[in-house]
Amino acid sequence: MPSAASQLAALVRKDFTLEAREKSNLWMLTAFTLASAVLTAAGAGYSESPGDTAAMALVLVSLFLSLFTGYAAFVREAATGSLDGLRAAPVDRWLIYLAKLLYVLAMTLPQLALFPLIVRAFTPGLEVAWGALAAWLGATSLALSAVTAFSSASLSFGEARAGPMVMVMLVLATPYLRVALDHLTTIMAGAYPPASGLAGLWLAALSFAGLTVALGGYVLE
Repeated sequence: MPSAASQLAALVRKDFTLEAREKSNLWMLTAFTLASAVLTAAGAGYSESPGDTAAMALVLVSLFLSLFTGYAAFVREAATGSLDGLRAAPVDRWLIYLAKLLYVLAMTLPQLALFPLIVRAFTPGLEVAWGALAAWLGATSLALSAVTAFSSASLSFGEARAGPMVMVMLVLATPYLRVALDHLTTIMAGAYPPASGLAGLWLAALSFAGLTVALGGYVLE
């Protein structure tokens, strides 16, 4: 029987093979990121606090990108019936969930990295602490990928336990995003937040990702 690592690699490879064939999700996400970044730069240029404007926009874009990507990934599998086949196969349920989480993360993180680069290029005077921003983007992408994957899995396969995905995601993500936004406004002002603050974001993201992976097997039953 294949190892868990090889099964996970095969599941993730399958998702990216489907994405490479369709391309619609990637093009739409990229177009949304580019348009949002240009509009944010235009608004920040007229703002007295361009960093605050850019920070709020980045949080909203992060939420939307992870929401759409996670929802599309599970719904695509459910609509084609392929996920039912996976659930019947000798594959641990948590591996199916983890593969989806990694797919969402890999789809959203490059988009989120692109967003501040474009905003900075079109917003004169905007200062960014790039090292801290990279740490913030990594933690936030992981946290939101876990939230949206868990919400999407519950909605698609939880039946009576499922709720409206957007509401579920907002409830789960809001506590993290409130803290993350405080640090991001500092970062987008060109300053570095306390290292303990960024470490706390990573701890929260890793903890929630681990918890949702552990619960993923029950959600996909």
